[in-house]
Amino acid sequence: MTAREVVEHYGNGDVTATANALGLARNTVHVWLRKDQIPLEWQGWIERDTAGRLKGDRRRPNDPRIGKKP
Repeated sequence: MTAREVVEHYGNGDVTATANALGLARNTVHVWLRKDQIPLEWQGWIERDTAGRLKGDRRRPNDPRIGKKP
């Protein structure tokens, strides 16, 4: 999943609504968007919360390809 997909799903494109829905600070969501990376523990939670509609990254956490565009 990408940070943009999370914002679209939880906030219909609105960062503040996404942060409120996830119980996070708005700045946290902005950091996810800026880095285009979501912490793995949040990816797992979001995948479960969305019943698999958004899929977490299955690569190992220290994989150097994580965060790079294909």
